[in-house]
Amino acid sequence: LGTVSKVKGEFYFVAIHTDKGKGPERIHEKEHLRPVCDAQPIDLSSTSSKTIPDEMVGWATSLDGRECFRFLQAKAGLLMCYPDTNGSLPKVQLVGNAEAIRVARLMLDIHFYHQNNIQAYHHRRETYVNRLEELKAEMNVKEMEQFEVEDESMVGLIIGKNGQNINAVQEKFDVKIDVVKTSGPTTVKIRGDSKDAVLGARAEVEFMSRDIIIAEDQVGWVLGKGWKNLEDIKEKAGVMRINFSARDNTLSMVGLRSAIETAELLLESHTQYQQVYDDMNREERVLNESL
Repeated sequence: LGTVSKVKGEFYFVAIHTDKGKGPERIHEKEHLRPVCDAQPIDLSSTSSKTIPDEMVGWATSLDGRECFRFLQAKAGLLMCYPDTNGSLPKVQLVGNAEAIRVARLMLDIHFYHQNNIQAYHHRRETYVNRLEELKAEMNVKEMEQFEVEDESMVGLIIGKNGQNINAVQEKFDVKIDVVKTSGPTTVKIRGDSKDAVLGARAEVEFMSRDIIIAEDQVGWVLGKGWKNLEDIKEKAGVMRINFSARDNTLSMVGLRSAIETAELLLESHTQYQQVYDDMNREERVLNESL
């Protein structure tokens, strides 16, 4: 911090302030000077931390988790936000002013909640698959999987043009696939010598469609600008087609069951964040109006 004492042509003589008063003068050109900032200094000592739940440690230290913390740091206005697993309890370290830390802690609650649900879903799925494997081993019978085709228009995707898809899957997994058409729903039966083979084959032929009604106040949030959010979900989940009808706010998806279920999970997680962002935007507007 200094004070301009005199000016000679394009040169400014600046007296530097010290703890003992004004110090020696320094000569600067005008372009090297700037006015004193009136903003309150950032308190670098303002830190906080939030314990990472045990089931979230793996995610928090993954690339996805670290990207999430960087996003949170920018949105909340923190100086730093990073996972710290060196101590006895793994934590997320937060550095910034009190308001930024408060907002970040709220956002962390949301992220931990959604990520915990996602991890729980994968755990349940793994548990079911393991249990089915145990039951099949106990029965010691030839492996078989079957499912009903909910949407008859999916039968063509299962078989493929001139049987190309079903034949390719049978050859790839060394299984036998039968498409049984009756007066009721079409049934697909898959038989093979191993559980991995029939499950792998099912994963590549179980096409389905799914329609989801989107609430009126969530349409913009779900679609995103230029439908960017839908395109992201389609790409990440691997869905074949995804369309939205503005007439009845219906989101229609077509693809393999695993892709549809992943897309539904991503959509659910995305919509649950809307209220959080609405609250943050509302609070930000209030703060801006107060300035």
